[in-house]
Amino acid sequence: MNDPILAEPALNPLERLLDVHFSEQVLSKLLGPDSAALGEPIWNRALRGPVRDFVERPSKALRAGLLASCHQLAGGRGPCPDELSAVVEILHAGSLIIDDIEDASTARRGRPALHLMHGLPVALNAANWMYFWALSLLQDLPLGEKSQLLLHRWALRTLMRCHHGQSLDLTANVYELRQADVAGVVRATTELK
Repeated sequence: MNDPILAEPALNPLERLLDVHFSEQVLSKLLGPDSAALGEPIWNRALRGPVRDFVERPSKALRAGLLASCHQLAGGRGPCPDELSAVVEILHAGSLIIDDIEDASTARRGRPALHLMHGLPVALNAANWMYFWALSLLQDLPLGEKSQLLLHRWALRTLMRCHHGQSLDLTANVYELRQADVAGVVRATTELK
């Protein structure tokens, strides 16, 4: 008899997709059999563990919820695919890790910032990998090539715009700007990020 109190907690969609990615079958196809055979302890320390540490933290999943609503309003068939919602959440999560590094933040989502727990190089690599992981999930969606291409273009444009906005946020000091430039810089930073 299965006792619901003793049952394992359900994985959130990001955790489930992460487990799928780090399965031997997927790693073998992507990296080759030798790299896939390195084993769970090595991949957990190098990449899977830090990413899982972040994606299992409590999140409002606001962006995924908005995307699911848009999917429904646009006449999507059935529920919004986990992979599509995950793309938005993974890109956001990766950007939060980078933002914490850039801002020297000490905490995120109720726990120490990832760079403090796993070291700056590992956290930076994990965040960058999350950008590519999100983009790779687009090719798993049941869409035609034209739709996939449009989604890839949208994602790349969004990443470019966000990084432009972040660069302004990191370098523009309103006390050093000409007064005539302040409103434009603040508007651009807000819109792009």
